[in-house]
Amino acid sequence: MINKIYFTFIFLISFSHAVFAQNFQISGVVSDSLTDELLIGVNVKIDEDQGFITDLNGSFKYDLPKGKHVLKFSFVGFFGRHLLFRYM
Repeated sequence: MINKIYFTFIFLISFSHAVFAQNFQISGVVSDSLTDELLIGVNVKIDEDQGFITDLNGSFKYDLPKGKHVLKFSFVGFFGRHLLFRYM
């Protein structure tokens, strides 16, 4: 009985953290618009202070706080792209 109560308590604490975290996840795949080839290692910069690169499948996934953000994509030999989005 005590183990069941303890588990429920831990579950509720974990769930409340997820509800109040106020984050959301962005994800996508970067490819060449002419050939549809997936691009590995594309720089993805967020709001001038955070950044990462795409994986071997050209995909990315990142958690951000709610609000307005700018994603900047850059890769050698390609024109850069900017994507502005807002999640409230």
